[in-house]
Parts: sequence; structure tokens; C-alpha cells
Amino acid sequence: THMCAALNALARMHAFFWRTDAAQTHAFLSEEELIELRAAVWPRATYWTLDRQPATQLRDLDSNWKATRERFERELRATSCVGFVTAGGGSLFEASETVGEQLAALAKELDDEVHGGARGDPFRTVIHGDPKAANLFFRELPANAVASGSTLLGDGVEDRKGQGRAQQHEAGMIDFQWSGFGLCAVDVVYLIASSCAIEELDTSGEKEVDMLRSYHSALLDALVEFKHAPDRAHAESRLAPWLD
Repeated sequence: THMCAALNALARMHAFFWRTDAAQTHAFLSEEELIELRAAVWPRATYWTLDRQPATQLRDLDSNWKATRERFERELRATSCVGFVTAGGGSLFEASETVGEQLAALAKELDDEVHGGARGDPFRTVIHGDPKAANLFFRELPANAVASGSTLLGDGVEDRKGQGRAQQHEAGMIDFQWSGFGLCAVDVVYLIASSCAIEELDTSGEKEVDMLRSYHSALLDALVEFKHAPDRAHAESRLAPWLD
């Protein structure tokens, strides 16, 4: 329920500020407030943009990766987890040897793709920028606030059959020092990668997809609530389509 609540909080934040980097009007913000908002937040959110990293990071990426890889391999060999092989039958560690080199070569392209987003990009909004567990607080919802008809399971994922228990918690966020304009996927992926309990993940990726569907469903609801779309169908077809 905690991951569900966190994703729901992000969805509502993203929906409220949808396209405010270029919008001339907003259902809940005046023109003056929109101008003030743009001046108050980062043009590119998060600390993880390439221009905010140490100058030596790209230079040292390959050597740092190899050192990390070697330590990880030693740890695995000290346990029973040594049976990792690639689809071709080779060692996972052999296959991963050049990952650092490849990342360094693609870093600028990836940075532009993930954090670039020109002003007016249809999917740009204000994102939190650092939605990790340490920046989240939770409280249990009172019984009368839990919707009996919810399609959210108690463990925080959407029930694809349309049956499930309602969300039991809500989340609050702190630490907005890296908030600014960006793609909502950056927040979602960062939250799952940094803070998700291992029990909520699996090798098939199905649990991760369930979390993404939960977020997407909450985003559609919030886009309607904050008057960016007249209904969920419009929100999904025109604003936030689900892409498999």
C-alpha cells in the first residue's frame, strides 16, 4: 500500500502541474501564479542531469563500473548466487564488462532524452525530482475515506480483473529542492528503483508493470479532477496514452 500511495501522490502532483511550463491558463492558478511558478522551480528538474554531475564522472565511469562489478562478483561468489548466465550461456559478468564504457558513450544522448524535453513538450510537468523513501511520509486512511469500489489492490497495484481492495494509505512528500520541469516518468522510475521493497519486484517485470498501471490510472483520474480533460477517455487518448 505504501508504494501505491507514493505513486498516487506523484500522479496527483504531476497532473496538477500538467504542461504549466507553457500554459497560458490553468483551472486553479492565475496567470501571475503561473509566471511565479516558472521562476521558482528548476527549468530541468532533479540533481541527476549531466550538467550537475562532477566533471570527472564521465571520465571515470568505465573504471568505476569495473571496480563495482568486481566487488559485486566477489560478493556473489561468497554466496550461493553464482549461477547467473546470459541467454548465450556465457557469464553475466563477462557480458557486463563493457557496460561502463557504453554508458559513457551514450551519456549525452540519454541525458537529452530523459531530461531534455523542450518547453511545451506535451508530457512535461513539474516533477518532484527526488521521490525516494526518505522524502515520503505515510498515514493510514480512515475507514470512511477508503472507497469500496476501488480497483487498487491492498498491496498497491491495479487489479487487471477490476476486483480488489481499496488503497489503505496516503503519502505526503518533503524536500522539493530539485523540483522543476521534466517528464513524470523520471519521478516514477526513480521511486521504484530507489525505494521499492524487493518483494514487490520480480524477474518477469509483471509487478513493475502493475505499479506503472496503478500510477497511470491515478494520473488519468487526477487529470480529470484538475480539469485538464473532461473524462478519463479524453485524458488517455489526448494527454497521457498508455504505451506498451
